[in-house]
Amino acid sequence: MTTRAAARDAQASDADSRWARRLSVYAWATTALLLVQAALAGQFVNTNPGLISMHRYLAEALPLLALGLVVLAWMARARVGGIVLGCSLAIAVLMVLQTGFGFMGRTSPDVAAIHIPLGVTLLGLSVFVATRSGSTTRG
Repeated sequence: MTTRAAARDAQASDADSRWARRLSVYAWATTALLLVQAALAGQFVNTNPGLISMHRYLAEALPLLALGLVVLAWMARARVGGIVLGCSLAIAVLMVLQTGFGFMGRTSPDVAAIHIPLGVTLLGLSVFVATRSGSTTRG
């Protein structure tokens, strides 16, 4: 390998590592927002019904934020692999469904029964993406 090719490979590796770090930070922020969503839901169900509007506003923003997760996973795909990209894409799709189920769940108990487990699934996927993308930046 020539010196020029080695330098180009090192630059590409540094860029991949930076994208993976960005993805990790973004995924942890997404995870935190999902935890806020769960806390808001618990609060408005049990003690403060006024918090439902905050829960709704965040629910409307989360699918858009999930698109950012997909973009970052795409940019970091050489470093984090296809499983992280696939999980990020799944998060984006499931967040759109989750938002729809949340709105439909107000009138349908059957749909509401899907809303909570799907939220737990989203939380698990976001933790997976955050830890998997963060672990690739250490080595």
